[in-house]
Formats: sequence, C-alpha cells, structure tokens
Amino acid sequence: MKDLCKRTLTGLILVILLFASLFGGAISFFIFFSLLNIVGLWEFYQLVKKPELQPQRFAGIVAGFLTVSALYFVASGTVEMNLLFLVIPVIFMIFLIELFRKTLTPIVNVGFTLFGILYISLPVGMLSFLAFVPGNEGFVYSPWLIGAYFLLIMVNDSAGYLVGVPFGKNRLFERISPKKSWEGAFGGLVFTLLTAWGISVFLPKPGLIPWLIIGIIVVIFGTLGDLVESMFKRSLNVKDSGSIFPGHGGILDRYDALFISAPFVVAYLKIFVWNS
Repeated sequence: MKDLCKRTLTGLILVILLFASLFGGAISFFIFFSLLNIVGLWEFYQLVKKPELQPQRFAGIVAGFLTVSALYFVASGTVEMNLLFLVIPVIFMIFLIELFRKTLTPIVNVGFTLFGILYISLPVGMLSFLAFVPGNEGFVYSPWLIGAYFLLIMVNDSAGYLVGVPFGKNRLFERISPKKSWEGAFGGLVFTLLTAWGISVFLPKPGLIPWLIIGIIVVIFGTLGDLVESMFKRSLNVKDSGSIFPGHGGILDRYDALFISAPFVVAYLKIFVWNS
C-alpha cells in the first residue's frame, strides 16, 4: 500500500508538472522537454556505461540538446529547415572525438552515443511539431494537441494496467514483458479510442477520424515503446532505468511510450493531415 501511495503521488506530481509546462507557454514547454532530454540522455549513458563501454556523455548531451533546440525553432517557424544542417556537423564530431580517446571499443562507444540521440533526443524534439500547429499566419504554439496526445498515452497506460491486472491471462510478449497481456492491450485500445472520440468533441480539428487514428497509433506504438524499453533493460539486466521518480523509476521508464509513438504521430499529421 505504501508503494502504491508513493507511486500515485509521484505520478500526480509529474502530470501536474507536464501540463503546467504545456499550458505555461512555448518557453516553459521548451525548458521542460529540454531538461527531460538532458536528464534522459544522462540516465541512458549512465545505464550503458561499463568498463569496456564508454559512451561520450558530454558530447552526446550537447548534440542531443542542439537537436531538440533546432527542431523546436524549425517547428515554430522561427528559422528555416536549413538550421538542421548546422546540427549535423556537431553530431559527426562524435566520430572525431573518439579518435583521440584511445579506447578499446571505439565503434561501440560511438554507436551508443548516437543511439541515445536517436532514441531520446529526436522523439523529444519532434514533440515541437505537435506543440506548434497550423494557424492563420504560419505555425502557432498551442498546448491542446500535444496535451491531448499525452492524455491518450496516459489513458492507454492506465487502462491497460487496470484491465490487464484482473483479467489478463494471455501474454502479449512474454519473452520481454511477462506481465503485459492481450486483454490489457485491448482494454487500453477501447478506452483510448473513447478518449479520442471525447477529445474530438472539444477539439474539432483535425477531426474525428484523425483523432481516432492518432489514438490507434498511440496504442500500438506506445505499447511497443514500452516493450522496447523493457527489452533494453532486460539486455542490461536492470529493473529500472533510474531512480529519479520514486515508484516509477527513471526518465526512460516514465516516458517510454513517447520515444516510439511521437515520431509516428508527427509523421501521420505532417503527411496525411496538415498537407492534405
């Protein structure tokens, strides 16, 4: 019971901080997710660090921060897409830095450093394309779309747990996560689609069908994101990615659904909705 109370209180505080940053404006959004990205990268590099594996933590965090920042400014329309070409040389500096480190596993070190940027920084940066939506004069900051996206993630996660615990009998992916069930996944799907329908009533744009499709994307790729993170932890023989959130683990544990689902949601909106 004590652990449940601690987990519930921590979760409530995190939800409040998340939505406060979203509805606080573009600057608070940028600060919150920049910190999430930096702490997430540090957590990841600390997690994979071994005597024989030495990822470039400082260089990876700098390159990851610049990636998130560049995507933010591009999504807001402040600068052109060409800004991203300034970030690419910084990322490739990671190869050159490794040249002077004299380690025994340079390929693995570079690979894990880049992996952190790809897995954490790129999805976090792509959230800016959900925060800045088409307006009358270009793209404008709005917390509603990205807030609804996170609400769908929370509903899918909570409903999957509440349905899966009492009714789950058929394992979804037992090799990776023995607790997840098909019953829980179906429960998450039903409640997420109901929530997507409710969102479409209050937020007519982009429409009912797009909202339902976003809900389906969140269910599929959010669940797979959870499994991907579980796969990583299992391969590293750790229970949690960190301990920054009492009862929830670390950044990677808390936001695992985001890292895989965000790129798919953004791609769907950019290709099939906003350009249609």
